[in-house]
Amino acid sequence: MAQNQFTPRQLTRIRMTYAFALSFIAVTLIASSALMWYSIHKNSGDARVINLSGRQRMLSQRITKCALALARQEAPLSGDPRMTELSDSLRDWTRAHRGLQFGDSDLGLPVRQKSPQISELFAQITPFHTVMVGAASNLLSTIQSGSAGANRKAAAEQAVIQLLGSEQSFLKLMDKITFQFDQESRGRIATLEKIEVVILLVGLGILTFEFWFVFRPSITQLGISISELVASRQELQKSNESLALSVEESKRLAEMAQAANRTKSEFLANMSHEIRTPMNAILGFSEILFESLSDQKSRGYAESIRNAGKSLLRLINDILDLSKVEAGKLRIVPAAFDLYALLRDIQNIFAQKILEKRLEMFVSISPDLPKALISDETRLRQILLNLVGNAVKFTESGSITVSVKVRFIEDDPSRFQLVIQIADTGVGIDDEHKNLIFGAFEQRPGQDHAKYGGTGLGLAISRRLAELLGGTLTASDNPAGRGSVFTLTLDRVPVASGMQAEDPTVTESESEQIHFEKAVVLIADDIEVNRQLLRTFLEKFPFEFLEAEDGRQALDLVIKHRPAVVLTDIKMPFIDGYQLLCAIKSDQNLRQVFVIAVTASLMGSKVIEMQKAFDAFLQKPVTRSDLIRELARFLPYHQVEKAHSSSIPASLKEEAKDYDKLCHAMCEQLTDEVGATRKTMRVSQVKALGGKVSALGKDYGASRLEQIGGDLSGGADRFDLPLMRTAMEQLASLLKEAESQVNARVLN
Repeated sequence: MAQNQFTPRQLTRIRMTYAFALSFIAVTLIASSALMWYSIHKNSGDARVINLSGRQRMLSQRITKCALALARQEAPLSGDPRMTELSDSLRDWTRAHRGLQFGDSDLGLPVRQKSPQISELFAQITPFHTVMVGAASNLLSTIQSGSAGANRKAAAEQAVIQLLGSEQSFLKLMDKITFQFDQESRGRIATLEKIEVVILLVGLGILTFEFWFVFRPSITQLGISISELVASRQELQKSNESLALSVEESKRLAEMAQAANRTKSEFLANMSHEIRTPMNAILGFSEILFESLSDQKSRGYAESIRNAGKSLLRLINDILDLSKVEAGKLRIVPAAFDLYALLRDIQNIFAQKILEKRLEMFVSISPDLPKALISDETRLRQILLNLVGNAVKFTESGSITVSVKVRFIEDDPSRFQLVIQIADTGVGIDDEHKNLIFGAFEQRPGQDHAKYGGTGLGLAISRRLAELLGGTLTASDNPAGRGSVFTLTLDRVPVASGMQAEDPTVTESESEQIHFEKAVVLIADDIEVNRQLLRTFLEKFPFEFLEAEDGRQALDLVIKHRPAVVLTDIKMPFIDGYQLLCAIKSDQNLRQVFVIAVTASLMGSKVIEMQKAFDAFLQKPVTRSDLIRELARFLPYHQVEKAHSSSIPASLKEEAKDYDKLCHAMCEQLTDEVGATRKTMRVSQVKALGGKVSALGKDYGASRLEQIGGDLSGGADRFDLPLMRTAMEQLASLLKEAESQVNARVLN
């Protein structure tokens, strides 16, 4: 702080003094204005009084003159101008005299207290005024009454004598009254002038006081503040220059660090590839060596070499993935895939390990999860394998739960938020280590490496892969009170337009018999994978395909080529599906173009709006048969009839003891269980189903059914996933055959 700078108490005192001075000046100005108004009002009233008092002399003389003129006339008439003048003058004279005494607002005479001198003078003049008024009034009455000449003349002479006798005294007293009014007015003006001088002197004193005690210190303080501001700006400029130099140095160091990091990542990637080749040889020859040795001690050495080589190879693979991420060389390849199938594969992969550790694994999937979504299935699989693998590894008792939740985005129903949680009842993670475990080569402190192993790279890679997929990966405590929960959140995941049907038991439908004629089809969607899927669905037909990645491009193609059908998404850049539809239908030349909306899930009124607006609409995920069925409403086609073949395999019908009863038993005992098992493919469920199928085959002598049951049980025991899937599809085919047989019997 500068030495001349004021203390807070001094500043407060200056502010109070300033406020007091301003208030006093304001009061002084108001008083001056009021005094000025009062002075003007008083002077105006005094001027009227003086003027009217002087006018009374003239009116009294006029009355006397008119009375003399009327007295000289022999026979004055009542309508004589002299009489009118006398009457008017008498009226004005009388009213003015009364107004001077008591005030009259119509004449502009103020009602106010008169001085003793004025009151005394009016008391002296009143008798003379009364005599003159009475004489003039008698004269007017005598003339108006039309009296005889002698009486009229005597009355006129008497009135003139009275007027002349009182006039001189009235005029002298009226002059005194006028002089007294003028003298009192001058005295008031002199008093007001003195008051104004005093107010002016007080105002000047206040301004002088304010200058010395308010403005002068304030100006001094302002000068100090300006000096300090200039010094601060100079210091700030120096700081900015230093900061700019620091920023440049930081940029240079950051670029050097990035370059070093890229060099390190490239080196790790190259070295990982170089090491992989000899490692494959080590693993391969150690396997051959292990098989060729008969000595148990030597086989143990070979086994140790092989296990160490596998661990080293896993480490190299992790380092390679991490180096790719850090070097920015790992690319995300989005494609449409079935998350249900991916989760089943994850469950099946760890089923044997879960059985060995006597754990339980639960999978909970939201019913709102779309059948097909677009993301990098390989990287998502890598994350889930890592997370579920850790959950199984660190859980000795209890369960592992995989839950999938979905939240659709309101402003874009073609995308949703995907949340996958892996909860376990294992050893858990301390709060201070929840972020540490996501670092490269970092593991939970105190972890038994001999028991759990690991490189400390799995979670680091998983988090970075999650970020590349546009999401996050976090760790928290299990609400159940034991273990951990890892949460993978992916934002704005697109819904795929469709997927090929996975059920191989679907027989040839009517859509397979439809063959379209040549036509131009425009596919408009901002997601390339969606366009590719729709084109793949229709590639066997003689269509000419046009593709647009936004609405504006789609409209240009429609105007130029006039396709027969437009398959358009709703949410697109520049021009959305609704705007594209309006542009097409508003053009007289384009109204014959059919527009089909291919959109994500819609709710309630939205579906009705789509039905009214578009020629047709399909909800994602779209199946091939649905797409063909809608196109058949607008495009020409012909239908090819296929030869009918019996859906009942002769082998099962011929070998069963009682085919009808077998079909009924299969429908009653297997329908629900087959459907549930095909969705989850849990090893325990598959094995239980295999035993039931084998029992049915034995009871009814159906060797084919018994064989399928054996494949299911054997595949579950050996964890042979391809064998289990093949057997499940065969069983589903036979179950469909049985349902057809039962339905046919009911109809007959």
